[in-house]
Amino acid sequence: MLFRSDALSIGDRVATANGFSPIYAFAHRDPTAVDHLRLSLSTGHVLELTAGHLVYALRPSTSHLAEAEALHLAEAIPAGDVQQGDALLVAPPFGAAFGNSTSTSVRSELRVASVVWIESVRKAGRYTPFTADGNILVNGVLASVYHAGASFQLGETALISPHATAHLALAPLRQIGRAHV
Repeated sequence: MLFRSDALSIGDRVATANGFSPIYAFAHRDPTAVDHLRLSLSTGHVLELTAGHLVYALRPSTSHLAEAEALHLAEAIPAGDVQQGDALLVAPPFGAAFGNSTSTSVRSELRVASVVWIESVRKAGRYTPFTADGNILVNGVLASVYHAGASFQLGETALISPHATAHLALAPLRQIGRAHV
């Protein structure tokens, strides 16, 4: 079942790479028009999100790897850093991925799809639900639920990515959320 992001509420269960995960909070729930990027993929998937929102991407330099190997190399980067030719992770069609289950993981079913077109669009609403899994499938495309931000670094080397930093920092909120959903 697909939901409009502005219709989601705390406690709703949404599709993630690990099955279904409850929404425990929102980072943004704002109907005001904001700038988004529309990422169109070779599979026909389209993902619209703000430039700072993190999305799992592979650079073209990984295209020589087998798909299974490449999936493990995807890293959460700001959507504004995605370029044509990069690849994002996509799930199979909803029914094929989950059937009638509420816990089936699609992680092993994820595939890569090339970004073929990027455009800026202004649209109403910025909605960012936090899931216990830290990711969410949006129109079949895997995205982080977090926005670009701080990472733990040693000099120029990131020790922990912005996605992992946010997921770690929000661990107490996830625990409180689990108790209430």
